[in-house]
Amino acid sequence: MDNLYIVDDALDDSECTCLLNSIKGSKITSGASWWLGDYIDDLPIYWFDSDTDHLCKDLYIRLLVIASNYFDISAFVGYETWTHINSKPADWHQDKDERLIQIYDKLQFPLCTLVYYPFVDKDLKGGRVVFEDDTTVVPKTNRLIIFGPGVWHSVEEYTGERFALIIGPWNKKICMEKCYDPNAND
Repeated sequence: MDNLYIVDDALDDSECTCLLNSIKGSKITSGASWWLGDYIDDLPIYWFDSDTDHLCKDLYIRLLVIASNYFDISAFVGYETWTHINSKPADWHQDKDERLIQIYDKLQFPLCTLVYYPFVDKDLKGGRVVFEDDTTVVPKTNRLIIFGPGVWHSVEEYTGERFALIIGPWNKKICMEKCYDPNAND
């Protein structure tokens, strides 16, 4: 697949461990404050302006610098991030501005997508990232996958443990409008 890059040993061992521990310690629940980012109502997605200081920011920036070797992200103003801790997306999807499409039916993509694995169980069965052209990538501890905007992808069913951190750098702030109030009466 064009616009797909794999970087093994993306961080040194201590950085990988630091990022893993911060992800393990982040209890992502509705309304939570995770690393002081802007939590977007009912989605476990967090936004950080490029100048926002937060836990592990230096490691995020290191991963973004690696991505800049493959994609022009020089115009990025911030990034969204989320995790999959022993979970996976439900189906085929494109990484996009989720609120913008829900509220305004307008499709916009990040400059690229980064998927970083701070931990993958050696006994993991399945769990490969599958792209629209049938290219697959096996998750591996300290592996960084970088791919272009608008790419359809999914994740195979799996058994075992895998922690994935996803980062999407943007050249404009994503839509932060609430389209859902969890406290509203039906």
